[in-house]
Amino acid sequence: MDLSRSHSLVLGAALIAAFSAPAHAQVRWSDEAIGRTAVLNMRSAMFPHPSRPQFTDDRVMAFVPRGYTPGPLVDVVVHYHGHRAEAVSSARERRLREQLAASGRGAILLMPQGPLNASDSAGGRHEERGGLQKFLDEAVAALVRDGLAPPGARVGRVILSGHSGAYKVIARGPVSCIPLSWRWRVRALLTPSAYDPKSQGESWSKRTITIVSDTTRPSAEPTK
Repeated sequence: MDLSRSHSLVLGAALIAAFSAPAHAQVRWSDEAIGRTAVLNMRSAMFPHPSRPQFTDDRVMAFVPRGYTPGPLVDVVVHYHGHRAEAVSSARERRLREQLAASGRGAILLMPQGPLNASDSAGGRHEERGGLQKFLDEAVAALVRDGLAPPGARVGRVILSGHSGAYKVIARGPVSCIPLSWRWRVRALLTPSAYDPKSQGESWSKRTITIVSDTTRPSAEPTK
């Protein structure tokens, strides 16, 4: 048999299988001392989005700390990276998984890929009304699908955190994405270089959303 033809047939079959597979097929979670980690491809990820057609990365890093078994309500920390970054390597460099595991808090960590390696603060789907809700619901559904949360589990408490250029999506996310019917509060955390969270936080205070910032810039004092 022609080896090149054989190779083409095998490659073609692999591509057909890949594109025919369900979008929410079970993924492999790596099991480490600190917990379980997976990279999910999510329909509700920040991108692709018409506002930035150049960004097509739909990956989301998900982490479940060791010792935490999600119950009917799943608490979530969503961390948005800053400019010129890639989500998985950024999480590793900032030791986000390790920090959550060491805290002993019962919550999962989600880190969506934003504008890949670009100086751009766009939030894509997460700036749309309902975008954040769809993202959280899909993430919890993935945990249920993979046996990491019980059937019927729903989103519990939520913390939005971020660094550097993440200020924009955090500022717009709670205001434009969360329907008033939601029964949980959002706590937003902006880490250093958060630009001007005070001006954003002033409008949030009327929507029962808490903003906390550990930036040392005088213009970015926490708004309570």
